[in-house]
Amino acid sequence: ADDWRPEIHDSDGLSIWNGAGERLWRPLVNPQIVRVNSFVDNNPRGFGLLALNGLAMATLYVVAVQTQHFAVKHVDSLVEVAGEVAEFVNPQLRFGGYLPTMFNASKRQHNARLEEIRERAEAERVPLLPTIRENVALADAQSAGQTIFLFRPQSHGAEDYEAVAQAIAEQVKSRG
Repeated sequence: ADDWRPEIHDSDGLSIWNGAGERLWRPLVNPQIVRVNSFVDNNPRGFGLLALNGLAMATLYVVAVQTQHFAVKHVDSLVEVAGEVAEFVNPQLRFGGYLPTMFNASKRQHNARLEEIRERAEAERVPLLPTIRENVALADAQSAGQTIFLFRPQSHGAEDYEAVAQAIAEQVKSRG
């Protein structure tokens, strides 16, 4: 782009998932002269511009994963990008664990996906945070422009998010 400025463009880099399954990260720069880069790939799996300002300043991040097939299947890409941010941009950044969301214990698929998330967390030696259950009050609170704690403080959604907040606070406290 010949008009890249922080005021009009909020992306920090280009993330590429190539056909070989590799993840590539190319930071955006604002050179004095126009430069062109090209990438050749067969069957790229995905690419896009990413804004990393939150991860660049954070010390802890959590990956929320819906207990559905495609969400669990593609969580690797987010974890890999965050790992690259920790390696190249913010060495203080730590993975705080997986947060299973939209869970319904009466659905076999949700139980199977929750078990996959649990196994992944154990294998990676990262926390599995308390699960956020499916709850209509969460969607209603969002539509009303309120937090679940204001909208319906006695709901399962409020209880679940309170448990998550406590688990994260314990992590932060234990890291000193």
